[in-house]
Amino acid sequence: MPLAFGSNRVIGNTQETDRDFLTITLAPGQQLGSLFLENYVGEDGASFIGMQAGSFLTVDPDEAAPSDLLGWALFGPSHNNVGLDILPEMGDNFGIVGFVPPLPSGMYTFWIQQLGPPTDYTFNFVVVPAPSGAAVLAGMGALAMIR
Repeated sequence: MPLAFGSNRVIGNTQETDRDFLTITLAPGQQLGSLFLENYVGEDGASFIGMQAGSFLTVDPDEAAPSDLLGWALFGPSHNNVGLDILPEMGDNFGIVGFVPPLPSGMYTFWIQQLGPPTDYTFNFVVVPAPSGAAVLAGMGALAMIR
């Protein structure tokens, strides 16, 4: 799913052994600046989201370990992250490959799962422009002039 600049809402539902998989594409010049958990409705206070770089999940979800993932997080009211950007937490959880937001252009596959009762969720993938080479050089030049 190619994403546009700005807000890109994804609304889903998952339950018991159900797994949702979503592959996003960030075009050259785009970055994933944030991933807001906008809404969570369910009896269980937490669900799981994991991510790998690429167009599909390369591990069996039943066998996956944190080290197989670029990032992961638990999300929902039990983790007090409804309404918050969970992307930094995903990139900094234990045992993962890890990353520091924003995510650069490319393809990323997200795995969303709930092991309990039905859960409705809404994520907002916020895409921002990547700094251009010229802008980075100009910024570095300005910094050098200040010094």
